Amino acid sequence: AQSYASMLTEHGVVGGQIVALDTTDTIVSVSSILATSLLGIVLVPYHPALFHEESFVISNVLRSAERPRDASQEELVIDSSWSPRNRDFSPIDPLRSDSFSGTDLAWVMPSSGTTGTPKYVGLSSNLVVSRVNAVLEDFESSHQRCLILFAAATRPFIIRAMAVLL
Repeated sequence: AQSYASMLTEHGVVGGQIVALDTTDTIVSVSSILATSLLGIVLVPYHPALFHEESFVISNVLRSAERPRDASQEELVIDSSWSPRNRDFSPIDPLRSDSFSGTDLAWVMPSSGTTGTPKYVGLSSNLVVSRVNAVLEDFESSHQRCLILFAAATRPFIIRAMAVLL
């Protein structure tokens, strides 16, 4: 996550901006979630319909190497150069609690795609923490297990990934 945060900073992505994540890679998803959280960047799963929304502006698309490119959008391709094994970087200091409010937007998640058009819900930092705490019991520290039942950009996956990491 620190390496990803460093790369985002080097590319001029700053706190308060909104980035869309396009990946099927679990490691890229978790690293991106943590990196954007460290920097105060709002994360939203990628969908082409996002670029027609007037309510918020996507500054960049973070796209993992296995995903098809779209030349019409500003994008950063997450490849092996983002790995901490392949680069030197200085650790990023996480946001201090006095630099943001618990009501600040943290993630924008799709709610239901049953109509064919995604709808989005803004999640505050407080709400994300509450949801993570709600699933913490699923991950007892005395047991080691790994089970992924959700796609890497879905709300259930992201909440459980954060719970495991905490």
